[in-house]
Amino acid sequence: PLAALGNTEIAAVLTYIRRAWGNTADPITSADINQLRIRAQGRTIPWTEAELAPFVQPLSTSIPKQ
Repeated sequence: PLAALGNTEIAAVLTYIRRAWGNTADPITSADINQLRIRAQGRTIPWTEAELAPFVQPLSTSIPKQ
């Protein structure tokens, strides 16, 4: 579904999400998206939980302390 969006648009949405609600995550660049698209080129099956696990921070480190 995101194939219709350009790298810049996807990077902007992801950066907005990463920085919402007081978070201070680094921005996502269009070059980041380009590299991910190259790596996933030709993929036709959904990602598995095991494949995505290395990219997920544990909940305890991703929630800002108040």
